[in-house]
Amino acid sequence: MGSLPAFKFISSVILAGLLFPAGAAADAIDGTWCNGARTFHIDGQIIRTPDGVLKKGDYDRHSFKYAGSPNDYWKEKIIQMDLTDDETLRLVPGENLPPQIWRRCKPST
Repeated sequence: MGSLPAFKFISSVILAGLLFPAGAAADAIDGTWCNGARTFHIDGQIIRTPDGVLKKGDYDRHSFKYAGSPNDYWKEKIIQMDLTDDETLRLVPGENLPPQIWRRCKPST
């Protein structure tokens, strides 16, 4: 009977791995982010800015940085974004401007 507790433990670990797989997409900055009516989308090193411009940036799984264009919403500032949790992103739109909180956009039905 000594092996029954070990079997239950191993079964629980396997079940947890199936229900909560590691590396879920939400654990990355990639995706569409919303702040009011404004949105942007990150896909690896490419961002579609709130103005709809495609730009290449410095991508890390949990952060993204790019330089705004003269006609961008944030002009020519360096925009730094950091994932604070799966659904929240902290965006710093250049020096001397307050940070903004963006949320992962919900799929429309």
